[in-house]
Amino acid sequence: VNYASVSDKSKKFVPDRNDGEDVDEIIRRLREMPQVEAVGRSAMNGIPHNYNYFGRYFHLMRMGADDSVKAGANAIEVTPEFMDVVSFEGIAGETPQQLKAVLESGKVIVSENVLADTMPDYDAKKLPSEWFYRNGGDYRIGAVVRAIKRNDYEPPRGATVIIPKLNYSKSDRIAIKLKPGSEAEARQFIKENADKLFHVGNMYVKGLTSIEQLREYNQLDIMHTVYTTVFCLLFLSVSIFMGLLGTFWFRTQQRVSEIAIRMVNGATPMAVLRRLMSEGLLLLLVSAPFSLGIELLLWHYDVVMLEWGELDMPLFVVTSVATFALLALMIALGIWFPARKAMHVNPAEIMNNE
Repeated sequence: VNYASVSDKSKKFVPDRNDGEDVDEIIRRLREMPQVEAVGRSAMNGIPHNYNYFGRYFHLMRMGADDSVKAGANAIEVTPEFMDVVSFEGIAGETPQQLKAVLESGKVIVSENVLADTMPDYDAKKLPSEWFYRNGGDYRIGAVVRAIKRNDYEPPRGATVIIPKLNYSKSDRIAIKLKPGSEAEARQFIKENADKLFHVGNMYVKGLTSIEQLREYNQLDIMHTVYTTVFCLLFLSVSIFMGLLGTFWFRTQQRVSEIAIRMVNGATPMAVLRRLMSEGLLLLLVSAPFSLGIELLLWHYDVVMLEWGELDMPLFVVTSVATFALLALMIALGIWFPARKAMHVNPAEIMNNE
């Protein structure tokens, strides 16, 4: 929900108003809209698909012991009703209503990777029963949710702690969940009643922005980079593979007389082709270990940088196998076409030309 406050220089400005109370009244009126299922308020970093990060350091204290772990996370303050609007996935299968109840009870919610840096093998499901959150006070951990991503391309960056929001801040955001198929009707309703229902004190609603619009805006630069990267990779791949194809094509054409001699001496076309193919693939097999070794060294020393993810062994194996298969295909095609043509020519003609 896009909302703003009237400038104190405007004639419509009403002095001695409490903005927090006015926002709460707007939220109440939004909740009464027939198109709305739920309404919640959060800090500006609580809305999905944004890069705002409110870092907070805290301690996780082990229950019944003096053991503690210092951790850092993106602290998101939300009202309990926000859980009904934005779906967080609890690792124990908690529903939005259960997560809402956790915040209503004054407990906090943490993401599963909150101990990833200090205790990477720890079972996150044990967090609520074994640890509590300390930051200016002690709070029980009520639930654990899946690690939260900023967009569709990056892996989760750091941990998240979701804290019950008590006080209003000017940077707060209001989010609503609409009933299926009612977005156009909700936009029209707010537009028609902007002055009557959704202007309270000095606060007023300007309109709606869908989460999908935020997602597209958030990922616009990334998508442009992805398209550019894919185009460059395709261009390089075509150039490299066509060059490889041409190299073996030319190499096979230079051996036409050899093919003729072998066929004159009784070699079958399949035997000749098999010999040429095996030579080309043998060259690939000899060079592949050196290339893989260089790639592994680059990976080990973090020379390979991925902007939106991490290179792991399964990805390395898949890309290496795919590259090897494409190279083998280009070599096979570069040998098969000219060899097939040479084997259909009369060997006597070839030898006469030689």
